[in-house]
Amino acid sequence: MVKVISDIIDAADEKKVTLLGLLDMRATFDTVDFQILLHRLEVSYGLGGQVLQWFQSYLSDRTQTVSFAGRRSSPSLLVCGVPQGSVLGPLLFVLYAADVMKIAVQHEVRIHAYADDMQTYVSCHAADQQSACYKPVAPVRC
Repeated sequence: MVKVISDIIDAADEKKVTLLGLLDMRATFDTVDFQILLHRLEVSYGLGGQVLQWFQSYLSDRTQTVSFAGRRSSPSLLVCGVPQGSVLGPLLFVLYAADVMKIAVQHEVRIHAYADDMQTYVSCHAADQQSACYKPVAPVRC
């Protein structure tokens, strides 16, 4: 947050306003789509062959159960989410969400990310804030 606040103060010193969007992605580790993640690992990061198969094996055929008051539910197959408490969980989420940062940069929006929180912001003169909000959007390839 120090970096974001510093950028906002610098913009104010230049008599600019800052439009700030806060993205707090709740339960994000639980909502990572396996197929999208595997596709990003292959296309964006060049993983393939045995390495990609290892990640696919790591993510597939995982189940969860709920235990309450001494009773346990039947196992339920997980179709999304990265393992929490693992070393790879946060890393896989960052790789999964990295394209959001590329898209922001392509649209001249500054972005700062930490784990599953992102701050997007753009500074401009007050008279230009309308055009800063509604820039024409070109197709983006991820």
